[in-house]
Amino acid sequence: MTASPAPSAPAALLEALGVAFPEAAADHSRLRVVRAPGRVNLIGEHTDYNDGFVLPAAISLAIDIAFVPVDDGRVELVMAATGERAGLDLAALGPRRGTWLDYVAGTAWALQGAGVATRGFRGVLASTIPAGAGLSSSAAIELATAWALAGGDRPPWTR
Repeated sequence: MTASPAPSAPAALLEALGVAFPEAAADHSRLRVVRAPGRVNLIGEHTDYNDGFVLPAAISLAIDIAFVPVDDGRVELVMAATGERAGLDLAALGPRRGTWLDYVAGTAWALQGAGVATRGFRGVLASTIPAGAGLSSSAAIELATAWALAGGDRPPWTR
């Protein structure tokens, strides 16, 4: 996943959503935008899972997803920066693909395994987090995806 030079302002993302998925985005009352920040560990890199102390801090770089929930059990995403399209079936997540879509599939798998109802969506993803920079872009895509899979109305972990 690469950082996007495309604007990630909600209005710009919603406009991009309308272009990418005109039928799905026709009902403006159903459109949502979720944002998940990147983060940096001020102390304790790789010690959290070894019972060590950490001090993470959210940063202003983020992943944003403009989306519309759908009831067909499919997730379809377009990368704002490149126009790349990818999708998956929530009922048959399949094997790893070796791409950024694995983070979406893994989040769906974990939510479903925890008994959280997921629903499909059509979305446009924009990132200002440089991939591989140690700023938790993978965690940000997982968090934004969790909100989108839950319909964007409230956190999936509160259901």
